[in-house]
Amino acid sequence: MVPPASALVGYAGALHVDFRSAAADVDFRSAAADVGPSGDGPLILFVHGAMDRGTSFARLRLSIGSSIGSSGGSSGGSSTLTYDRRGYANSVRARPARSFSDHTADLIELVDVATADSVTGRDRACIIVGHSYGGDLAIAAAEQRPETVAGIVVFEAPMPWTPWWPDRRAGGGTLAIGHDAGPAAAAEAFMRRIVGDRVWERLGEATRDARRAEGAALLIDLGGLREGGRPFDPGRVRCPVAVAYGSESASHQRRSAYEAVVSLAQCRPTLHAIRGAGHGAHLSHAGELAEVVRVVVQRVMTAKNA
Repeated sequence: MVPPASALVGYAGALHVDFRSAAADVDFRSAAADVGPSGDGPLILFVHGAMDRGTSFARLRLSIGSSIGSSGGSSGGSSTLTYDRRGYANSVRARPARSFSDHTADLIELVDVATADSVTGRDRACIIVGHSYGGDLAIAAAEQRPETVAGIVVFEAPMPWTPWWPDRRAGGGTLAIGHDAGPAAAAEAFMRRIVGDRVWERLGEATRDARRAEGAALLIDLGGLREGGRPFDPGRVRCPVAVAYGSESASHQRRSAYEAVVSLAQCRPTLHAIRGAGHGAHLSHAGELAEVVRVVVQRVMTAKNA
């Protein structure tokens, strides 16, 4: 594979990446919030879920800056990084992903490039924070890159390969709409279910068209996890793990957090309930979720300094 062309610039505690995946022909345009001076601390990389985008982590990244910054410098100088997965927002024109494996490969390639230190020759540790579908990707990346992924935070990662996961309620209905009416209709139906008809109707037509254009990526997200069973082996993960869920989330989403703790038991994961939050806790309860991230940062830094 041809090495990806990339430009990494660290300044004022921020890591900005203009990254092109040679494997997928994807442009990841990412900008990080100021967290603290770039140093030996881990890179905190956020991975969004279906019909979402990297900018949805803006509040969380600012909250992490306050949380880690007030922890007595235990971060060692961390930076944050977001990107848009293939088919969403700034990556909507990229060659579509065909499977969960494609998204995993993109994430791993981004981790490899963003953590490489050309001065010392040592890779910087990375903590991946995955929301929903991004949580599954975080687990897969931790399995495949144990030398670089130093910790993960998993928030309500879906488990549609299990017999208890509801079919129609949790994405199955959207897949049916996509089959009958196409990707754009599936994306609109999904968004109406998430934000409500009133909010959807108030969006500008250009915004609605942009979200409809993400329908193909949505269908791949929803369908890919339903085919062939669990696409990773959580038993092979060895890094610190924190699992979180919202107390107001649907029952299957809350159960997914408990099931994740069981499947990752060898990592001695911590389980965190965010009171009053639903599935969108990264938007509504950023401060509380930032505290969960801080737990993993502290575990990683403690292990590093032991």
